[in-house]
Amino acid sequence: MESFKRIFVAIVLCAFSSLKANDVNALINTLQQYHTQLENGITSQNKNIPYTMVHQFYIPLLKSEQYPELKKCFDDLVNMNVLKNISQSAVLSDLDKQVFYFFVAEYLRLYSDNKEYNQLLILIGEKIKENWLYKPGKVWSAEYLTTKGKKERIENILNNKFNGDKSYYNAITDNELFLMASGTSLSISDKKDQDFRDIRDTFYKVLKNLVVFQDMDQWALQPNIWKDHPDYVSVRNNSTVDWDVSHFSRVPAYLNLLEVSMISPDEKQYVKRLRTGLASKFLSKVVQYNTKTKLYSFNNYMNGVNVSYRVNYKSKSGGYAPGGNYMHIFYGWWKLLNNESITTMYQSLLINFDKYSAQNEQINVRKEFYRELLSL
Repeated sequence: MESFKRIFVAIVLCAFSSLKANDVNALINTLQQYHTQLENGITSQNKNIPYTMVHQFYIPLLKSEQYPELKKCFDDLVNMNVLKNISQSAVLSDLDKQVFYFFVAEYLRLYSDNKEYNQLLILIGEKIKENWLYKPGKVWSAEYLTTKGKKERIENILNNKFNGDKSYYNAITDNELFLMASGTSLSISDKKDQDFRDIRDTFYKVLKNLVVFQDMDQWALQPNIWKDHPDYVSVRNNSTVDWDVSHFSRVPAYLNLLEVSMISPDEKQYVKRLRTGLASKFLSKVVQYNTKTKLYSFNNYMNGVNVSYRVNYKSKSGGYAPGGNYMHIFYGWWKLLNNESITTMYQSLLINFDKYSAQNEQINVRKEFYRELLSL
């Protein structure tokens, strides 16, 4: 009953305040719907919400200070009941939880006025440390090395220890990246905690040691690491196998966060170099502009290869067709590279939004939501 009252009051207050900001109404309505479901518990029917919500609402979270009614909705959503529902869920994967923990950590970094701030900071900190130090670190069961915590798995990768006969058994995956991003965020909120600082330092070390620079200061993270993975079967015979663009679209957020957390001028300079090089690679290898139609398209892989991705993945027998793996563009994380040409691209996407939505059913059925998201 108390949970129902909290949802009802939050929705009424949020809906009332949103009357003053028509430009984010669709975002607010969607966030309210997500909040209601997360408050009531995670089921097999709504288990995709935590992962999806974080990707859709990370940029709105960063911009929410400019939209008080949207910020109020985030205040209502990030609470102990929701965080416990996520952390205790039996239907969510570890990655789903890690993604949501990142979102909570970032909310706490931005805002300390939540009435449950201290409790949230303690619980999210416990979950991050648990995954970093204690829970089994393997991503795939067939990995050769048994590790305690993601920290040990990452240290083995940095030390180039043999971990099995598949290239990707030594990959830094989303599991580690979101965890390190969460710890880095918490290192800003709690500067005295040595575990969070250790996570931040390890994140920097990963990017310092596993990045390979290419022409024009462009770079790749662990090139060829995915060559044996079934998602990458279409590019397996290429001389170089690079990350798919969708997964790599989170990296601008990581770089932005690392730069905020840096103390050493040399560290800051290196992260800026990564940001500049990634923007250059994104614009030259991924982004395609048709001068006749004046519309953009996007290659599927970070090195500019544009063949199918994730063939035979789940229900997608043909995978994502060439140029079809681009929903990440509309989430807007690439804006965090703070590049003028990328900003111009996003302005063009917004101007021609109706043309893009007509080509994509997923966008077309929620036009106002994606239009508002693109405009932030």
